[in-house]
This record gives sequence, structure tokens and C-alpha cells, in this order.
Amino acid sequence: NKELFLAESPGLYIDVVRDTEHILKKKQELFAQGFEYFVFFDYEICNAPQIADSFISLKTRKSAMQKHGARQFIIREGSSQEAHAFYNTAHRQGGVNSKVNLFLEKDGIPFGCMSFSAPRFNSGYQYELTRFAIKSEHIVAGAFSKLFSYFLKKYNPVSIISYEDLRFSSLNPDNSVYIKSGFFKFSHRTK
Repeated sequence: NKELFLAESPGLYIDVVRDTEHILKKKQELFAQGFEYFVFFDYEICNAPQIADSFISLKTRKSAMQKHGARQFIIREGSSQEAHAFYNTAHRQGGVNSKVNLFLEKDGIPFGCMSFSAPRFNSGYQYELTRFAIKSEHIVAGAFSKLFSYFLKKYNPVSIISYEDLRFSSLNPDNSVYIKSGFFKFSHRTK
């Protein structure tokens, strides 16, 4: 069972509506042919080449990446500054200020982080899951589930919203950590 993967860098991000609709259409067409399709904008490659490389490695060289199980790690709550620094090395959009920052650690070294804040774009929810990332060149099976379950148990939220970048998400619902964790897709926002 061979996975087919395509990545593209079309240049500067100019028109949010046109480009998002074009990317989604192309992604759907290629998915129907058995391909996974991902798009990097030039500034993402220029500003954080190690993050783009790690993402491509995840898709093309999984066997070369260091693999861990989430059970090997402890969860520690940290500051927004710590999370910001981690995301600047592990998330293509960098850091974001968040109220709750959960680190997945082993021997005092963070391998993953999940952050929550008051919603930035939709006040109809109690929390927004603002970021999730794993340390570059690593795979931590069960990391999303472990961190998210901890948040649910400790904070007992009434509602949570999150946003998924369609350029990097899989159209296969079996591959979505959001769907597996109980989120449901309710809109495709391009504006």
C-alpha cells in the first residue's frame, strides 16, 4: 500500500479566497486519484525551512523519523512564553499567546505542546485550541489524544473550537486527529 504525496510552493500568498478555493479544489481532485497534496507558501519555506523539511520528512521518510509513544511522556503546564518559543521551532505559523499551554515532556525536554485560549474569531465558544505541534523530526503516537484528554479532564470545557489549515490537512477523515478526538467539521471558511 504505497502513499502518493505531492507538495507545491506557488509563491507569495496573495488572494485568500481565490487561493484557498483553488487549493481545496486541486486537493480534492488529487485525493480522488489517490494523492495527498500539500501547499507551502514561499515565506513558510524561507522563514522556517526546518519546519517545512520536517513536514515533508513526515510524509516521505517516516521510517527515518524518531518514533515515540505518548505513554512515555509526562504532561506539564507551562507559560505562554515557553509555548511561543516551542512553536517557533515546531509550528509553521510560529507562536501564539495562549492561556493554557500543555507540554508533553520526557527527561525535562518538550516533545510536544497543545495550547488553548479564549476564542479569537468566534465568541460562541468557551475555548479555542490555538496550536498543536510535535518537535521536528519526531513522531509521538497518541500525543494529540493524551494532551487533549488531559485538558478535558482538568478544565472541563463546555465548548471548544479549532481551525485546521486545509493546505496541510488530510481529506481522509480516518487521518484527522480532530475527528478522532470528537470535533466535527461545520464550515469551510475562506474569507
